[in-house]
Amino acid sequence: VEQRPISGSTRAPYRRLLTEHILPTFAALSVSDISAEAVAIWHADTAPSTPVTRIHAYALLRSIMQDALDRNLIEFNPCARLRM
Repeated sequence: VEQRPISGSTRAPYRRLLTEHILPTFAALSVSDISAEAVAIWHADTAPSTPVTRIHAYALLRSIMQDALDRNLIEFNPCARLRM
């Protein structure tokens, strides 16, 4: 995501979503170790009282994982299988 052009007004919310919602769960894992099951559990537990934040965090994680797939770092996007 860092390589894509991101406006300044978007960068700060992305950083907040990363630090507050994505990295606490996934920072210790390599991108290839993030499973669809882990994503589903994370999604169920993330920001339960603020569904818009959950949706935005999920969208960012899905984008990050799609970038990893596009770079051949993973074989499938574990976010693609989540049913919302």
